[in-house]
Amino acid sequence: MKKTNLIAITTLLLLGASFFSCSNSSGGPQGQPQEQPQVQSRPNVTLNASLSALDIAQKMECGWNLGNSLDYRLCDGNYPCNYGLGAETAWGEVLTTEQIIKTGIQNGYKTIRIPVTWFNHLVDANYTIDPQWMARVKQIVNWAIDAGYYVILDEHHSVRDEIERPLQRFAGYNIRSGDESESKRFLEAVWKQIAAAFNNEYDEHLIFETLNEPRNVGHGHAWFPAPDSCDECKANVKFLKECNQLILNVIRSSGGNNANRCVMVPALCSGLQPALDLGLEMLPVDSASGKLMATVHWYPLDGGNTGHYSHHFDSATKNSIKSNMEALNQKFVSHGIPVVIGEYGAARKAYDWNTNQPIADYVVTYQDRLDCFSYLASFGGKYSVPLLNWDADNKWGSGSNTIDRKTCSLVEPECVAAIIKAWKDARSAASQAEAGSQEAADKVLYDAQGGAGYKVTTSGRAAYWPLDAAVDLSGYKYLDIEFSCSAGAGKELVLQPMSGIQIGGHPQGRISVNAPIAANTIMQTKFGTNYGKYLDYSTNPATEVAITDNYFGSIQIFVQDSENGYNPVDGIDVYVTKVIATNVAR
Repeated sequence: MKKTNLIAITTLLLLGASFFSCSNSSGGPQGQPQEQPQVQSRPNVTLNASLSALDIAQKMECGWNLGNSLDYRLCDGNYPCNYGLGAETAWGEVLTTEQIIKTGIQNGYKTIRIPVTWFNHLVDANYTIDPQWMARVKQIVNWAIDAGYYVILDEHHSVRDEIERPLQRFAGYNIRSGDESESKRFLEAVWKQIAAAFNNEYDEHLIFETLNEPRNVGHGHAWFPAPDSCDECKANVKFLKECNQLILNVIRSSGGNNANRCVMVPALCSGLQPALDLGLEMLPVDSASGKLMATVHWYPLDGGNTGHYSHHFDSATKNSIKSNMEALNQKFVSHGIPVVIGEYGAARKAYDWNTNQPIADYVVTYQDRLDCFSYLASFGGKYSVPLLNWDADNKWGSGSNTIDRKTCSLVEPECVAAIIKAWKDARSAASQAEAGSQEAADKVLYDAQGGAGYKVTTSGRAAYWPLDAAVDLSGYKYLDIEFSCSAGAGKELVLQPMSGIQIGGHPQGRISVNAPIAANTIMQTKFGTNYGKYLDYSTNPATEVAITDNYFGSIQIFVQDSENGYNPVDGIDVYVTKVIATNVAR
């Protein structure tokens, strides 16, 4: 979350506010962090790798951020720096307790995002994270896991508005030309430690988020990238993808549960429009199948949650929510990539951090928040998009928090309940519709109706049977391909459904040929994003490629010599007579 001003360190060191927090469960004196958080070792658990990111997103529903606690971002400018455990209350929030963490899930939330800043907790020139800080983060994550949440752990404010340019060593990272080397060095070192600390003790309920609001700090387009017209922005898009790839590689290479853990990935500034502009191109290449999530931040009533750009929930905002949620579904969810709105919200009142005075034209009302966020949640449930409120109070008690950490209660329980209900009701309706789709009759995509069928003569691996236009077959599991073939003994026929959207295909069907295949032979191939990877025969040797969508546009057809190195055989006639999408396994 972007903050527009800083609070003096001398005042932030005061921990007195913590004395008003609800029951303390941290094991130390009430109102101050223990000098060494007590974190018991946890038994190893098995991550359920069969669950896709979309499966998990449907379980995450609505949630909240533990904002302005572990994400404090200042340093004295002498690097490496270690602010210590006092950072947790330095922005005025009370000391986090186990009961505070439980409050959200006891009131219907399913997910908690735990923002953590790491650059100001380094103890040496090797980028070593302060063991006490890591222990405190683990303690809070453990409370959330034990409470039953899905937990998102991120790298939050090591890019920040006050970062030095050029980037100093140990100061974090910056998505800027010239800062690549130090940024990558920092991110690799920090994420290696995070991945090591959070691995086999945590199952699929723990999700990593590579970066929070990554951007080119100080650039005129930092919050509104324009890669189509700005060369530096274009370079920033490329560099951010490299950073996301580096972090994902670090996570996967740590092995264990992290080899298949869900990972959330942002576009520049975690922005909605930058994500929509790039679509699937914003995502790194993943060695795991179906484990990536896209994430965006979206404040539809108050841009940036600053108080300076507020408005009522009007028809324009309503239309914007509808069109943008439909676009997120089209660009990501329909391709098996869920989207998490990692931050949304609006303050009850707004104050100018520079003058300490109320912002006179701030207009967001309770009814605005209730109507707007319930409407947003209805699309969230429909498209399996979890929503996480930015929960942070301010010194005036008028922040965007839904949880009162001093009393362990909801600030506006009716509003929270309405948002959660809207999400659940929409997901239930969508699930019923999806179930009906899966139970629907077979979908005939092509039928020669007794004729000879579509003739394809094999030519290497370059021959295709084309559909008139690519169609979305979400909800279908298989393709039945009916054909006849003139190949003889010692040959192998391969039929591979191709996307039409993604450059690539789906798991191929293959049959060994000992004699010419009679008419009306049916080969069934698995279909869709749930089936992992396919062999791409356009490369030599063939390579495995992850399936990222449910679109179907054509069938690649070739015959190979199964007795002589599986080389392709030219001049074989294959007649396709029928293609049917089905859920009936053969």
